[in-house]
Amino acid sequence: MTLGRDMKKVAKFEVAEEQLFDSLNIFINGHYYSASTLAGAAEEIFSRLLNSIGENTG
Repeated sequence: MTLGRDMKKVAKFEVAEEQLFDSLNIFINGHYYSASTLAGAAEEIFSRLLNSIGENTG
């Protein structure tokens, strides 16, 4: 299985957005620890994106 050949380039915002929506879905299904991990990953990406354009996240 070769991942590099079939993977498309995805914007970081899209990755974070998907992680956030997935975290909400799995939270609703009772997987709280996994939801927290995914939400934290999304927050990290969103925070870095905001910092890169000069916005303060705190």
